[in-house]
Amino acid sequence: MGKDAGSIKSPTPKATAELVGTAVFQKDKLLGFISLDDTRMLSMAAGELKGTTLSVPLEKKGEYAAIRLLNWRSQMKVSLEHGKPEIRLVLYGKGNVPSTDIEKDLSSVLEYQKLEELTSSYIKNQMMVTIRHIQGEYGVDPIGFGEKLYRRHYRQFLSVAGKWNESFAQSPIEVEVHITLQRSELKTNNITKIE
Repeated sequence: MGKDAGSIKSPTPKATAELVGTAVFQKDKLLGFISLDDTRMLSMAAGELKGTTLSVPLEKKGEYAAIRLLNWRSQMKVSLEHGKPEIRLVLYGKGNVPSTDIEKDLSSVLEYQKLEELTSSYIKNQMMVTIRHIQGEYGVDPIGFGEKLYRRHYRQFLSVAGKWNESFAQSPIEVEVHITLQRSELKTNNITKIE
């Protein structure tokens, strides 16, 4: 055992795993499947994602920047106000810019700030779409907001314990995203097409 090092010497490993989506369950009952993009957003919300690369749309239609998120954490704040859940999800990420479709002056702080704002806005919008989809179609809490309420405010949780999923499905969720881009991974300027 341990004598064959062929897998680590090869540029393509012999065994790879590919995630193609996730199943949604309520207790032991399969409710359905969600897409890879929704799976990524749920993993980000739960703070389980270690790193990913996103294709973030830029100002002009059809132009994108790749943003590689390397450090990620999420913070959930859940409480009950007048018997209804108030849920706030704050996401923090740090990353790099491996590529862009257009010529960007990434030596400028202003360009980094624009990319950070675009990335934060993109993640917030995608997160809201995913959460609304899960709330509307499945009516369950796969992120763990109910568990957070249970741990932080046990007495409040007891009043909605038997109907948490129904309460969650009807609750508005506030999402806030803070992205910090640390550096560019571009070694040279992009080659632009001459027309």
